[in-house]
Amino acid sequence: MQAGGALRRGDGEPRRAAWVFSLQSHNLGLKYAISSGSRPSIHSRYLGYSMYRLVLFGYLLLMWLLLSGIYDAFHITLGVISAAVVTAVSGSFARGGSVSQFSPNFAKFPAFCGFVVWLLKEIVKANFHVFKLAMRGGNDAVDPRIVTFKTRLKSDFAKFVLGNAITLTPGTVTLKIEGDVFTVHAVDEASAAGLPGEMERRVAQVYDV
Repeated sequence: MQAGGALRRGDGEPRRAAWVFSLQSHNLGLKYAISSGSRPSIHSRYLGYSMYRLVLFGYLLLMWLLLSGIYDAFHITLGVISAAVVTAVSGSFARGGSVSQFSPNFAKFPAFCGFVVWLLKEIVKANFHVFKLAMRGGNDAVDPRIVTFKTRLKSDFAKFVLGNAITLTPGTVTLKIEGDVFTVHAVDEASAAGLPGEMERRVAQVYDV
């Protein structure tokens, strides 16, 4: 949300303020503008909250469908209810600043979808790699190690997403995050070689704002 104010003082006239509230969706090419007098209307105040909750609900439901892998009526309904409850509970976060950043975050929705698809592909590839290690057997099959690296991510939430993405990928587990330094356990050299690499770059594209 962007708010712009223009103040004018006439001869003997009280100061008047004109506010313009706009919500822009860059990737859809849409723009909503609401003008009011000295104070924003109820519609202008809650338009951003409603859009924020709608996108959050879509994020949550999409993740439920992708990660559950079960698409019968019961589980889809359960996913809708769960996403709705979490959206309702976390909707108050919008008042803490999320709405002011809604436009650029919404514009990154395609990057978010690309990150999810890429992560799922990496999870499948890592599953096959760990399976081959297990089938090979013996002490030479695995070469466990502790890896530390310094991330270029700035926001705490981006670091949180990266840490969980590493743990979701078979063969690696995030043990600790201290400041910009990650400590990760890897099952072998091949699993450790890609850290942080492409995963960090994709997380930065979506979350490091």
